Amino acid sequence: MLGKITDQSDDDANSQSDSTAACMLTSSDSSYSGDDEPQAGSWLLFNQPIELKNTFVHFSGSKRTNKRRATCPGLLQSMMTSEAVVMTGLPQSLQPAVLRASSFASHTFSPAQDAARPQDLQHPAVTPSKVKDTDLAHQRQLNKDLIAAASGPHAAFQVLDLLSKNLESMNGVNLATAIHRISRACQVDGKAGQIKDHPTFRHLLHITEKMLCQTLPDGTPRMPPKCCSVFAWSCANLGIFRTQLLARLALTAAQGLGSCEPHEVTNLLWAYASLCRNRKSKMAKGLEAALTELMKASLEFLVPERLRAWKPQILMSALVSLVALPWQPSSQQVVSDVLDALAMQQEQLVEENTRPISIFFEELRKRHAEVALQIVPATSQKWPGFMQQFAGGARKGHGRKNRKA
Repeated sequence: MLGKITDQSDDDANSQSDSTAACMLTSSDSSYSGDDEPQAGSWLLFNQPIELKNTFVHFSGSKRTNKRRATCPGLLQSMMTSEAVVMTGLPQSLQPAVLRASSFASHTFSPAQDAARPQDLQHPAVTPSKVKDTDLAHQRQLNKDLIAAASGPHAAFQVLDLLSKNLESMNGVNLATAIHRISRACQVDGKAGQIKDHPTFRHLLHITEKMLCQTLPDGTPRMPPKCCSVFAWSCANLGIFRTQLLARLALTAAQGLGSCEPHEVTNLLWAYASLCRNRKSKMAKGLEAALTELMKASLEFLVPERLRAWKPQILMSALVSLVALPWQPSSQQVVSDVLDALAMQQEQLVEENTRPISIFFEELRKRHAEVALQIVPATSQKWPGFMQQFAGGARKGHGRKNRKA
């Protein structure tokens, strides 16, 4: 039931010369093309749309950017995927962000994570530092060019043309911007099939998958977890099922999920929920193991202290994603916590499309009947009005109707 990205800040992002739309993912093994493959722009889970919050990555911290930080999180320095962070020439105000980002992620995987990785994904290589002072300016300019290219009736192909000349010099933010813009363009023109067969697009996937196997000298992944979120979203949107790439994205995201914003985490969960539903039993074991690691990290991230500060739209996205993803031992408690957070904001739900909540209960009863028998009565005792409104099935939609992005 998860679905449509609202993209409410895209006009602002496009109008800023230093902004860049965030990312997407893909891999090198053959893509699945079954009858249940989702089409670009459908953005559905359980055949129902739900609005998702878009993610943007910015190259600099302007006042305008900072004001929209909830929608446009991150500075380039926290998203750097070059072989080393270059301090020379950066404004002093941005240098602390660089240091925080470079110290966040560990280069080592836990034994469980390492065991879960397909054999060729274990022990990722560390690329020697080759960064020059000019790289940052070059990559910033590339992002401006990508955003400029992603307009007009042939936006996706214009982006591919630019990629064909610059792929080897792009960092993770550039790759993410490119594939996110391609995905958005395919949403409009319906040319996802042509794009996925394009040699440059396939090369983009290969370069991205290769980057996901690499870390910086300080142990930070070359592809930041924030980028993995939008990569996964775009992959699901385009209907790209590439096991190795999806596994690497999940593991990289799981390693640094704490650096992500709430909507980046829920968009990531939506992507894999959508892929799981459409892939069904065809999902490879390698992806199942990686997805388990992502689920563990996500469930640890979804703590009550965080959830209570989230907006209803993000909480509903989390609910419908969790019920579609492989159920974990701690899933029941997290789902209960999400319901508590939503019930605390019941008055605000009048202004939202709350159909996702009802669909969550429908799917919970279908997929996890025993869990539903525990969650529904327990939540009803705490929030009787909330449960009376939303847990009674799909009689009708609640709240306002679906908003267009």
